[in-house]
Amino acid sequence: MTLRARLLAITLAGCALMPGRTLHAQTAVPGDLGRRITVHFDRIDLATALSRLRTVFRIPLAFSSEAVPSGHPVSIDCDEEPVADVLSKMLTGTGLRVIPLAGGAIVIAPAPAAPSAARSPEPLLASGIRELDQIVVMGTPAAGGPERDQPTAVSVARTADFKDAHFTRTADLFRAALPGVVLWDQGPGGPPAEIAAVRGASSFTARGIKTYVDGIEVASPTLITLIDPRSIERIEVIRGPQGAALYGSDAINGVIQVVTRKGSLGESPRMQGSAALAAGPFNRQSLSTMLRQDYAGGLAWGGSRASFAATGAWGRVGSPTSIPRTQNWSAHAGGQIALGSLLVSGVAQGGQFDYTEDKLGLVQLSETPMVSSAAQVDVATIGATAVHQTRQWWIQTMVAGYDRSSGALGSRRDYLAGIRHPLGATDETASRASLRYSSAFTTDLGRQGSLVTTVGVEHALLERSRGAWDSGGAASYVSLYDDEMRNTGSFIQAKLRTGAFVLNAGTRAEWSSAFGANYGAAWAPSAGMSWSQAVGNLAVRLRGGWGRGIRPPEPGMSRGMESSIIRQQANAELAPEVQAGYELGADLYAGTSGYLRATYFDQRATDLIQAVFLGGGRGSLQNFQFQNVGAIKNRGVELEAGFRRGRFGADAQYYLTNSTVQSVSPSYSGSLRIGDQLPEIPRSSGSLRFTLATRRAQFAVGASLLGRWTGYDWSELAQVAAGQAEPRPSYRDYLIRYPGVVKPYLSASFDLTRQFSTYLNIDNLTNQERYERHNGNPPAGRSVMFGIEVKP
Repeated sequence: MTLRARLLAITLAGCALMPGRTLHAQTAVPGDLGRRITVHFDRIDLATALSRLRTVFRIPLAFSSEAVPSGHPVSIDCDEEPVADVLSKMLTGTGLRVIPLAGGAIVIAPAPAAPSAARSPEPLLASGIRELDQIVVMGTPAAGGPERDQPTAVSVARTADFKDAHFTRTADLFRAALPGVVLWDQGPGGPPAEIAAVRGASSFTARGIKTYVDGIEVASPTLITLIDPRSIERIEVIRGPQGAALYGSDAINGVIQVVTRKGSLGESPRMQGSAALAAGPFNRQSLSTMLRQDYAGGLAWGGSRASFAATGAWGRVGSPTSIPRTQNWSAHAGGQIALGSLLVSGVAQGGQFDYTEDKLGLVQLSETPMVSSAAQVDVATIGATAVHQTRQWWIQTMVAGYDRSSGALGSRRDYLAGIRHPLGATDETASRASLRYSSAFTTDLGRQGSLVTTVGVEHALLERSRGAWDSGGAASYVSLYDDEMRNTGSFIQAKLRTGAFVLNAGTRAEWSSAFGANYGAAWAPSAGMSWSQAVGNLAVRLRGGWGRGIRPPEPGMSRGMESSIIRQQANAELAPEVQAGYELGADLYAGTSGYLRATYFDQRATDLIQAVFLGGGRGSLQNFQFQNVGAIKNRGVELEAGFRRGRFGADAQYYLTNSTVQSVSPSYSGSLRIGDQLPEIPRSSGSLRFTLATRRAQFAVGASLLGRWTGYDWSELAQVAAGQAEPRPSYRDYLIRYPGVVKPYLSASFDLTRQFSTYLNIDNLTNQERYERHNGNPPAGRSVMFGIEVKP
């Protein structure tokens, strides 16, 4: 096994946790590579030929469509020859090689370029075609696995697929590539975009989804959209509680894994660089046009043993004195190095986001044209991953990291509009230190298939301090309370591949200080199965999975506490939130030309925690208590499709979600009733995108959709809190219906030379002015970015 081949395998897989070894055709190899097959191909396109091997013979091939030469014909006649020899003949003259990975996957990767090698073919413009060919981290944490093996719907967004869009915000990347993750986004002139829902309601208090950056769990998942998209290599998302069996508490609605750039391994040492600057107008309702600026640069280096990548960016919307205004900076550095049988990768990144948001609510009753609040958010992550493999069948992984964030807890609102955090805290400082070890063992079962068993343990310490700004008299920051949570989890997962079937099963035991001393271990099991079969030139896959996740209440939620305006009553009976359910899906793939995917999910969330208003108390104090609501039923359908013909592509996603109250706890005294639709959960979401590429120009046009939803009249609540309107009898009386929002966008880029290109991005093309999430903030207007990119 050559070192360069191992590094190349890791790079192609897109995961620094999967070393492999180079295949030589005449070498005795185990598993699928040693199987003998009969193949007759007569001038068949290489990508189609590889897809047929994968579907007809069920060979676990993994390859990037962009790496396979377009239009390369394959003509071979092989009778009862090993798969290794068949692949060797197919790849002759293509510059590709075969690398088997631990876990059974077989990667088709570009060979290292010789000094005199000709320039590789220009990659095709991606259009959202996501074949069953990607190695994803989400399969097993140490060995990884092809996307085709996943029994649940794993969404993968690669920034290379959207390079023509020149995203300057990660929220835009989420909206275009992961519409099943619903965001509340007030645009580039508002606070950081927040995740609203993933498959319905899983919490009234936690807006985020459990998030990892290069295997390092972050302290505040709500701030995930602050990561610079130019530093991201790939984003993977598990929707639903199935991920809790590997990733533990807080994963009841899913898991996000962000993999950042670390340079290209396996290549001759070379320097890469890029720089971009952009500017353009930004429209906001009732405000004059403001200037939007964005400047970014990057550097990459790659060699046979190590690689490195760094990016930096600075942006601003508005002027230092305008309202609204935002200003942000970010920096990222990542790299990896091979030391014998040990591979070490690391990441360090940080950033700051300042914003002053404009608010409605008091506008109608005040001569002041607007009110505003200023806030600042800081984030930082540092960590390292070590992978050790001395045997083909055994791989060990250790991840250690530290993540810290401080600043505002999302868009500020009056406490009457709904408390999400104990004592209505609006700011926090949180840090999480974590250590994770996992070990994967691969057992070759011969003709019966293979078995991958993964075991591991994880420990984390979360320290958090929260407070709020006291607006009485001279504004001052008041610290309200401190929390400390210790989590320890151990897990085991097995993946059995036999014939057309892949079976997954696993569980995780979690011990958390937030559960209480007498709770013991919380168990999060999961199970699933997928079946793949060729039908003519098509590939069909059926899949299904079930999982259960649990999330403990925050320590401060059960305590009795008091601030200058809020009294929080203790609730010793506050129970953890739990979600369990299943999903069923079917996928249809037409080679590399198109795909259709459909998924149905049915999940039940019990004991979700909500802050309940109990009325006025002593003096001006308002009484609240965190209570378990009861049971919420989340059902829905997810539809995804894509098509590519030559340089034209299209893809679409549409998601239907129904979240209703199924039962109410006897101890619950809030406003929800059986049969109610959950507030702030859009009934539908989706996106549509068309792309076209010429030799020097790329075009993309599309739209994102948020369907109608029920939400609170925040403008009216703000007036009640200010004493400018009479309170209504119940919080149910503040519920109103918000219409859906469609936001078209347009992007275009043109290569002036090999080093210079220009691009134009227009977001909210039609200047849609409907409210998003609530009517307490003006809608985001049209945003235009015109930029120049330099690649030395």
